[in-house]
Amino acid sequence: MFAELAGIDFSASSQLVAPQLIGMTLLVDGVGGRIVEVEAYDQAEPASHCYIGQTARNFSMFGPPAHSYVYQSHGLHWCLNFVCREAGHGAGVLIRALEPVDGLALMRTRRGMDDARLLCAGPG
Repeated sequence: MFAELAGIDFSASSQLVAPQLIGMTLLVDGVGGRIVEVEAYDQAEPASHCYIGQTARNFSMFGPPAHSYVYQSHGLHWCLNFVCREAGHGAGVLIRALEPVDGLALMRTRRGMDDARLLCAGPG
């Protein structure tokens, strides 16, 4: 069975899915923007959270596809990944940055800053 969202086949490799996410709009409760930066990861890559195998922390990266994996990086940034490939294979696409489009006033309040360019800048 294929996991599709917005016409993207998330059962494909993260390297194929990543460029398809560029330009898509990502909103949570009406707040968010256009995806402008992504990174593809696979379990064979040492930088991937899947590299060491499945753990209690990263289990969602092992499927099913089109699900999300959210983690806190260095206690500062919440990072969002979309899971790719078949269940049991660790792979995903990290959303590194958005162009803020919707809910800018709320973003400014949450982030404590006015510069729209920095509201959704990576890494989290």
